[in-house]
Order: sequence, then C-alpha cells, then structure tokens
Amino acid sequence: MISQEDKDIYLFGIEIALLKFIHYSSMLIIGACFGMILHTIIFIVSYAVLREYAGGYHANTRMHCYLISWVIMISALLIIKLCPTKIMLWVSLFSLISAYILIFLMAPIGNTNKPLDPLEQDHYRALARIVATAETIIALLLLFINLQLSLTIALSLIFTSIMLILGSYKSTKQLIV
Repeated sequence: MISQEDKDIYLFGIEIALLKFIHYSSMLIIGACFGMILHTIIFIVSYAVLREYAGGYHANTRMHCYLISWVIMISALLIIKLCPTKIMLWVSLFSLISAYILIFLMAPIGNTNKPLDPLEQDHYRALARIVATAETIIALLLLFINLQLSLTIALSLIFTSIMLILGSYKSTKQLIV
C-alpha cells in the first residue's frame, strides 16, 4: 500500500513516534517513582509546548537528548519535592519572572537541524511569547491554589530558559569554529 519512495518517510515517522512513546513513558515512570504523576504530566506538557516554539539547545544524539531529559525531569521533581514550603512562593515568583524575561527576549533559538528564516523567527517568537505568557499567568493563579503546581510550571520555564541560553551558546560556538 505504501510506495517504495514513501517507505523511508513512514519508517522514520514510526521510529520517532516509538521513541516519543518510550521517552514520555519513562518520564511518567520517574514521576510514579517520586509519587508525583500530576507534577510530571504538568511539567512535560508545559515544557514540551513551550520548547516547541522557543527552541534552544538540541543534543547531537538521541541518547544524549534522552539523558538530558532524564536529568531535567529528575531535577525538577527533586526541586519541587525538597523545596521548603516557606520559600516556595518566592522561588516560584523569582523563577517565573526571570524565565519569562529570558524567554521573551531570547526565543526563538534555532539549530542546525532547524534553522529559522526571518519569517519563521517572527512566527515562533510570537507563539513562544504567547505560550510563555499563558503558562506564567496559570502559574501565578496557581500560587493561590497549589504552590507545588505553580513551582512545576515555573521550573518548566526555567529549564526552557536554560535550554535557550545553551542553544544560543552552542550556535555561537559553531559559528566561531
């Protein structure tokens, strides 16, 4: 049913879908081990949606990407779990404000696999700003309902900001070399 010409495209799509399934399933397993499934889901959704438009650092290999994702997920869950309640409000606010400013100023950051032309830059910048604004507003509202969930979204913005900084550094370094 599939032409020989399209076979590689379909195989690539299936491979990517399988890898994403394994990737997100393993993140949910990490969340379950921490007893933090809801936090994991909220982090994954807010981080993935924002990174889609903001861009930033991309690993050179799938394994490297996978390992970085594990480090980010475990770090976020540990911060949420171990952050004392009495300072969680301030950590959330500081994280939201600083990350929002960085995302607003830096996004999008393209990479060698996905270079952006000026029109795409404008399009992704607008979308990244809309998503960052929506997530920041949601996190601010959550400050009055559930500090841990607010911190979860704030951390997704912080990690996105870090990836923007690393992506900017990586692209600058590649231009120099």
